[in-house]
Amino acid sequence: MTPINSVHSVSFGLAPESRARQLPATPTRSFTLIELLVVAGLMTLAVGVAAVRLDGFSQRGRLRAAVRQVGAIHSIAQLEAVSSGQPRSVVYHIGDHHGQLLRPEVVNGRWSWRASGPLDLGHRVTVAGVAAEGEARVEATSDQPHTLRIGATGTCPSYVVIVAAGGEHAAALINGVSGQCQPRFELSPAEINEPLSLLSAS
Repeated sequence: MTPINSVHSVSFGLAPESRARQLPATPTRSFTLIELLVVAGLMTLAVGVAAVRLDGFSQRGRLRAAVRQVGAIHSIAQLEAVSSGQPRSVVYHIGDHHGQLLRPEVVNGRWSWRASGPLDLGHRVTVAGVAAEGEARVEATSDQPHTLRIGATGTCPSYVVIVAAGGEHAAALINGVSGQCQPRFELSPAEINEPLSLLSAS
């Protein structure tokens, strides 16, 4: 008679040694130091390439915004000239990052020009060149600004403003009659040196 409290060892299926034989041993795979260094190097290279590309995109974005701002400055000057019946002037300094709008006013019985606040072209963007049709090319510096006169009818000679950011250049081609601004990107060195060639090609 077997006691109720006794414990029996019951084995179902295969014996323990048979089960152990059926489970194949999985070899552990570890990375060598050289493999880890190669992966780290590739990741560093990928991050560097991405950073350069993103910086390029941001430069192009800044140039696009600056060209739009040049067009906006001209539009403001043109609208003010037509609505007031008085001329306006737009001033750019080579190497600077803004333009200025000049309005005529009478001071002590004499006409003079009053400058508005600077009209910013954007962060890290500078004016690299200005040229107008029918005018001798002005080698403008920060001490010698280039002034573009817009008549009381809102017209002026067509002109080009070259802007630069991080070694890249773009141009705003302003039609002196319609006031439309046509952007140009990826300029050649010849176009940067001779901005009026862009007007004849447009």
